[in-house]
Amino acid sequence: MDEIKEYRPNRVFRAALALLCVVLVSVGMMSGLLARYTAGGTGSDEARVASFDVTADLQNFETKFPVQLQPGGSVTCSFDITNSSETAVNMQAVLETEGNLPLKIEYQKGNTDAGSLALLAENIQDVEEGSCKFSDAMAAGNKEKQTYQIRISWPEDRNGYQYANGVEAVKLSVTASQID
Repeated sequence: MDEIKEYRPNRVFRAALALLCVVLVSVGMMSGLLARYTAGGTGSDEARVASFDVTADLQNFETKFPVQLQPGGSVTCSFDITNSSETAVNMQAVLETEGNLPLKIEYQKGNTDAGSLALLAENIQDVEEGSCKFSDAMAAGNKEKQTYQIRISWPEDRNGYQYANGVEAVKLSVTASQID
């Protein structure tokens, strides 16, 4: 006699089937939640280049040179920087000599009358002998003009024979750069 065996799924198959059912039910429940928290959007931007317009008026500076200095003598001259830019600007000026003569370079911001050298001496800022480097920030948006005075002097106590017939060149470099 043939015996008829009844098919019974094993435990691993039952566990896999139960897990598949749980996953299908979970995915169905989660599909509504994910749609609630998604979003989309677009954006755009435009910019234009700001104008950069800085000018230097060195006419007064150029007419004062060449000059013949003696120990104890000095020469004062000025130059103007105008910022017509739409951006803030940092102006840097460097005044250098070759170092052949013991010249002292001093500067001040602002304008003084030719007769008020005492005021000029009070406000002047000393730097190392033979060179002067200074910078100044200039605001944007309006036409701003700044005047700078420079005094080059030969100290009276530095009058040795080694300076006889000495020639000196003075170089002024002005650089303007945009402040970011």
